[in-house]
This record gives sequence, structure tokens and C-alpha cells, in this order.
Amino acid sequence: MASLGFEFTWMIPIAVICVLIYVYLTWTHNYWRKKGVPFLEPILFFGSLKDNIVGKKSLGECYQDCYWKLNGYKCGGIFKFRQPVVLLRDPELVKTVIVKEFSSFQDNDFHSNVDIDPLFGRNPFVLRGNVWRETRSKLTPGFTSGKLKLMYPLIHDVCKDLLEHLRQDNGEGGLRQTKAITTKFAADSVAICAYGLRQNSFLNPDTEFRKYGRKFLEPTLWRGIEQTSVILTPKIADFLRLKFTPTEVIDFFRRMTKETVTYRLENNVKRNDFLQLLIQLKEKAENLNNSKDKSIPWHKKFTEEDIAAQALTFFADGYETSSTALSILMYDLACNPKVQERLREEVDSVMGQHNGQVDLDIIHEMEYLEMVVQESLRMHPPVPLMNRLCTKPFELPLPNGGTFTVEVGTPVVTPMLAIQNDPQYFPDPTHFDPERFTEENKEKRPRYTHFPFGEGPRICLGMRFGLAQNKACIVHVLSEFEIRKCDKTPTSLTPIPTAFIFSPKEEIWVEFVKRTDK
Repeated sequence: MASLGFEFTWMIPIAVICVLIYVYLTWTHNYWRKKGVPFLEPILFFGSLKDNIVGKKSLGECYQDCYWKLNGYKCGGIFKFRQPVVLLRDPELVKTVIVKEFSSFQDNDFHSNVDIDPLFGRNPFVLRGNVWRETRSKLTPGFTSGKLKLMYPLIHDVCKDLLEHLRQDNGEGGLRQTKAITTKFAADSVAICAYGLRQNSFLNPDTEFRKYGRKFLEPTLWRGIEQTSVILTPKIADFLRLKFTPTEVIDFFRRMTKETVTYRLENNVKRNDFLQLLIQLKEKAENLNNSKDKSIPWHKKFTEEDIAAQALTFFADGYETSSTALSILMYDLACNPKVQERLREEVDSVMGQHNGQVDLDIIHEMEYLEMVVQESLRMHPPVPLMNRLCTKPFELPLPNGGTFTVEVGTPVVTPMLAIQNDPQYFPDPTHFDPERFTEENKEKRPRYTHFPFGEGPRICLGMRFGLAQNKACIVHVLSEFEIRKCDKTPTSLTPIPTAFIFSPKEEIWVEFVKRTDK
């Protein structure tokens, strides 16, 4: 009897603890009901994102599911674990949040502790408030149209390396795995345009840029857990000292930038690339005598650590997202031969008008190319959602009239994957149809229904560069080759659940066939 009394004594505090945990986990579950907002009933612990947390679906797919469950409403309430989140469904509300009322939603709901992840923590994508504003204004001059025109001849050289690679027999005829090609192309393009480093990954596939590029965003189970924790539970990630960037990637970019900067300064080498802008920012900070003053916040300075961080930013923007988008674009062209034929005719026609030459202005003349690229990005946006954070109380409309207050600290999600594949705006959305992006058809639908690089003041800094390198690649490839389906070509693409950006599970194999009419 004594032992039973002892066990009962211990059962009481255990029961109390369990009750307290349950109350804590469900405390916010009536949040949206009290506000009169249509919402999805949360699942204990998981909220509305169970399929992503258990590794069944990608985050973009989960938000797409929520989008359809809230069909008929302009916006609704969901839950990120136990945290209330606003999900936008209406293009006008999207415009309000990301453009018109930007001051109320200026921060991304993406936190990275600069003390734990010193390079990625300085990425403009994760920075907030005035720190973001100051950092972005420093980096913007490196992404202008003028800078891009100066970089284009370097991209052109990488395109020639790619063509030489495709001309060679790899032992399997013309069969190629597209991601293997596009990651080499993107790594070389970024290396030469951003840092002035010639790589030629087609001849040397084990270059350091490709090696550490894979490590940075490789969708392994552990990397997926770390990155998902940083995105969804930043406080827990900070407590466990989890970071978005692997330590070896941090070490590589620190070493690479230090060696390259030292060489340029010692040899008085100056180039029209992104690294030169970073060097100038560091020199400006040193001239102001604030680079080593510990009383000045880090974002007011510009040190070697900032150079390494922004070098990683350029790499992240230009490597993984661009190479994946380019790989999928090749897949779309292989699966849609009539589209490819029309695009090839445009490439031949425009290049013929310029004696076979290609530069950035000539590429901009190719209107159908732009339409094809945008249709591919519509179906498979590299980043499938925008997640903003309310920074100032704001009123959003209720279904039956009136408004509700979005409180400071509330995440507001725009599910781009869902909106860009909504038949209300894009009939038969699984059908690849570049005609959706004629000027006439764009005028027929709401403005904020297609934004693969984001929109507003926080639109992707590397958008122009990514589009330019991918368009240049496709133009050069189609000038000499046809891209065809083969037995290994997948019938559809499924995103890897642990990857933050869209990254298909399937290996995309196609056949590059030398044109006989050239």
C-alpha cells in the first residue's frame, strides 16, 4: 500500500505537467475564432503544417493545401505550430501587404541569428527593419542593368563552355541529367561574375564552388531538419544553435573571399564584378574609421565578414535557385516540343538579324523567350511562398464586412505556388502555355497573381542576374541543339519535402540532339 501511495504521489505532478503542456499548446487555438476570421482547425503540436513537419510534403505544398481549404475567402487563419498565421488568397490583399502598406509588413518572417550563423545572418533576405534597409541600399548598385551588361560577356564565355561540353559524346549519346549541367553552369557563372574566378566545372566537375554549393542547400534529412527549424521555430533553433549554413560552407566563403580580396589589393586588380563593390564598401568603412570600433553595431560597419556574407548571398541567389529553375525549364521544353520549336525559330530569327551575335540587348528582343521562362516559373516557382511579419498593427477585411486587426509579430503568408496555379487566374494550370504571358493576356488578370521573385521593396535582388544567365543559356543551347524527352524523362515533378526552395525528387534526364539544319 505504501508503494501505491508513493506512485500516486508522483502521478499528481506528472498529470499537472501534462495538463499545463496541453493548455500551452492549445492556448492559441481559439485565436481566430475570437476574431471572427475563417480558419483551419489546428492539429495539436503541428498546427496546419503537419505534412511538412513529418516529411510528407514541402512547405509550399502545405500552404497550397491550406489555400484550397480556405477557398471562397480573401484570407484566413492558419497555425504554424501554435502560432496564428494569416494566409492571403486575394491579389488585392497581396498588393496591400507587400506593396501599398509595406511599412506595416516590411520584415520577412525568417530569422537567422548573426551570432550563430554569421554569414547567412547578414543576408538581406533575413535582415529586418533599418538593418535590412541599410544593407540593401549598399548592395543594390551591384545589381543594376548597367552592371549586368558589363557582366554579360563573362556569362557568354560560360555558355560557350557549356556548348563545348554538349558537343562531346559522354558515352550515353546525348542523354544528360539536366541538374548536373545547370549546377555546373550556374556555379561557373556566379564564380566569374561575382568574384572574377574562372572555374570551368564542365572540365573540372569537382570545383570547390560546386562542392560547397551542394553542401549549402543539399536536401539531406539533417539539413532539412536544421533549415526547417530555423524557418518555423527560430527560438528553438537559436537555443539549439542550429543554423541555415553548414560550418564548412562558412569557412569556405571566408577563405575564398579573403584570398581573392588580398590578391586584388596587393596587385591593384580591379574588375567590374560584385566583389569589387564589396571591396569598395569595406574601404569606405575604413576611411570613416568605424570598421574596428566595437561600440558601433555590426551593420553600421563593413568588414571582411560582411564581404564573405554578401559573397554567399550572391552565390545563394545565383546558384541553387537559378540552376533549379534552369533545369526545370529544360524539362518543360523537352516535354513541349511545339513550344520549343517556336522558341528556336525566334532564337534563329533574332540572332540572324544580328549576324549570329548574342548580347543582353539582343536577348531582351526575344519576347517569346520571356513568355516561356515566365510560364516555367509560374508552374514551379523556385521559392513557393512569401512570409512577411506584421511590424505595425493593420486592419484586414472580414468576410461579412468589417475588419480584424493583424497584431505586431503575426506572420502573413502569400502562397505563390497556390496562386500561380489557381485556375481562376490561369485556366488549366498544369498545361504549359507561354501564351498566358502575352501583354494582352497579362492585362486580363489581376496584377498580383504571378511573382516568382517576390514583389515590392523586398523583391529578389538577384532577379535580373538569374534571368539573364538562364536566358543566355537557353538561347545558346537552342542555337545548336534540340532538347528531347527520353525513356528516363520523368512524367511529372514532385518537390522534395525537406527543401525550402522547389527542388524535384526526380532526376531530370533529357536528350540533347545536334541540329541538322545548322
